[in-house]
Amino acid sequence: MGWVVELPRFARIVICALFGLMLTALVSPLVDSVYLNNFYSPETAMLPALLSSAAGVVVYVIGWRVFVGFAGERPRFTRALYIYLAIGVFITVFALTLFIFGLTRR
Repeated sequence: MGWVVELPRFARIVICALFGLMLTALVSPLVDSVYLNNFYSPETAMLPALLSSAAGVVVYVIGWRVFVGFAGERPRFTRALYIYLAIGVFITVFALTLFIFGLTRR
């Protein structure tokens, strides 16, 4: 499993971005429904999008720290990276499964 840290830097960045986007896509409907049913106000109409985006950015930043690293730094395969990749793969597979079943139910 240590081969993932040997991927090119750009590939690791794309993987982190994918995990962040998938979490944002999963969280958006939940945040929207809770917000619209309980807290809706015309002045705060942008709040659900900001909360969903913040969740994706948090996942991206965590991935940047444990998976991409800073300039000139080569990440090591640690337990934190293993957990990040396991959760990221789960989120991606779960989101893609929901998207596929949602598209086929039309």
